[in-house]
Amino acid sequence: MIASAAFIALVYWPARHGGFVLDDSTQLHDEAWLRSDVWYRFALRGFNDWVNYFRPLVVLLFAAEVRAFDGAPGPMHIVSIGLHLANTFFVGLLSLRMFAGHAMPRYGSIIAMLVYGLHPALIEPVNWVGLQFDLVVVLCMLLGLLFNMTTIGARWRAMAVAASFFLATCAKEAAVVFPVLLVLSDLARDPRWRNGANLREFARNLWREQKGVYIGVAAAGIAYLVLRFYAIGFAAARPAAEPLLSLAHFNKICLTYIAYWKLLVLPTSAIGPIHPYDPAALVGLGWRNLCVDLAAVAIAAASLWSLCKRQLAGLLATGVSAALLPTLNFVPFIVNSSLYQDRYAAMAVAFACTLLPALLAQALRYATSPMRTIAVLGVAAWLAVCAWIVHTTIPAWADDVALCQWALRQHPDSVFAKSQLLDAYLARDDHQHARPLADELVAAGAQCPGCVLDAAFLALSENDAARASFALDKLKDAPILGYDKTVLRKFILANALLLDIENRSNEAEAAFRDAIAIDAFDPEPLLALASLQARQGNVPLARQTAERGFALLAPDQRDARRRAFEQSLSGKR
Repeated sequence: MIASAAFIALVYWPARHGGFVLDDSTQLHDEAWLRSDVWYRFALRGFNDWVNYFRPLVVLLFAAEVRAFDGAPGPMHIVSIGLHLANTFFVGLLSLRMFAGHAMPRYGSIIAMLVYGLHPALIEPVNWVGLQFDLVVVLCMLLGLLFNMTTIGARWRAMAVAASFFLATCAKEAAVVFPVLLVLSDLARDPRWRNGANLREFARNLWREQKGVYIGVAAAGIAYLVLRFYAIGFAAARPAAEPLLSLAHFNKICLTYIAYWKLLVLPTSAIGPIHPYDPAALVGLGWRNLCVDLAAVAIAAASLWSLCKRQLAGLLATGVSAALLPTLNFVPFIVNSSLYQDRYAAMAVAFACTLLPALLAQALRYATSPMRTIAVLGVAAWLAVCAWIVHTTIPAWADDVALCQWALRQHPDSVFAKSQLLDAYLARDDHQHARPLADELVAAGAQCPGCVLDAAFLALSENDAARASFALDKLKDAPILGYDKTVLRKFILANALLLDIENRSNEAEAAFRDAIAIDAFDPEPLLALASLQARQGNVPLARQTAERGFALLAPDQRDARRRAFEQSLSGKR
């Protein structure tokens, strides 16, 4: 097991050189939420301007990392690799404990660890620091399942499992599936269930043995809901993408379910940073939608039928389906332009891997020697391909430019990928590549508030008031300004900068203060206001305002920004 973990660590070790991608820079580097003296407040609400998410455990982990590593990405990547290795090790332990005394391959736990540790679906959460939510929720759920199998004493077992479930819910909402996986794991490891015991008698005995655990898990779930309601309430802030009860929505659920099964079994053709889809293609019941719907219903029905027949394959498939439930688009919120995300399959992969060795043993029990050799070679080839995919994909996660270019190679028409690439160019001050991309997105009328804001900030950095005004006019009546605090703050800041370059100083100052009031931990409005005050001749006040902004900057930015500000003051004397 140690050798397997070491090999997986070696494969993933290049990830430590990666930078921040997508929203990592904002939440872990640029803004001072977690570096401030009141960082602990963001554990319950307000982190990254989120209103729908309640994930205090990992926000506290982020706070510890940001403060310990001064916002440097390298050590945070090492933490992600460590979490992945811990999950891999727990999967191996679970595969050993799940079927203690049951026929298993000689190296079953090693197979479980290698399949989980090298599965390409896990590339995304290991390489994207901001996805430690997904790594930690899997860690807590695996610990809960392991405590359920190893803790001696009903009271201690109930407390350990309930605590694990509570921590999992505080890491990510997807932990809601844990009670189902807990019951399925109880079935898997109980020889009475596998050997055809009377169902009513078996259920009675299981309840008598595990009622403390089940009641503890229910109590932990209630405690989480109470804490969540205290922190953020239950209302969602974003409108539904489509009617809940419609054929198009059902088609979307089925397509997502099939896509995840494809990702689990054939990851070579399914991984990527985005997975866009055409909503118009889901309307109606054409042949493609009909085939997808029938396939999805057939897989789900076969899983349940096989579970009722007490077959291990059915238990595995039902567990995978249960782990995927939060990700199947049942609740049609607007999250992003992707049908699914690789990382959401992490717990499904983990649960499948805990049962996989016993399933292989069952399948090969009566196989001939040549068939066993073919099976071993097939598993080895699958693992080799996965290791190669991980090795060759990690560089694509090195930075935003590489990541977005990979996404555009897969999906050349993706507005989301183009928007993120424009963000990356602006972060690098690469106006040569940013300008034509911004013009393309604005001219095409892309329904992308981030694109419009980026185009406005690009024009403002070049003192082009006309282009900035043209871009901002497209966004001023957008509904997103009413519910997305981040977009609203950036819109106000962009308008303030526009007023500033138009020499409307009083209006610009008021707008800068509005942006500061919305988010007191963003340094940019403060530094822009300081520059305005300096141009108005109030240098002492400008320095005072600038120092407030410098204190909010990441440590690696402060000296350079302070020197630039002092040089600007020298030029005004």
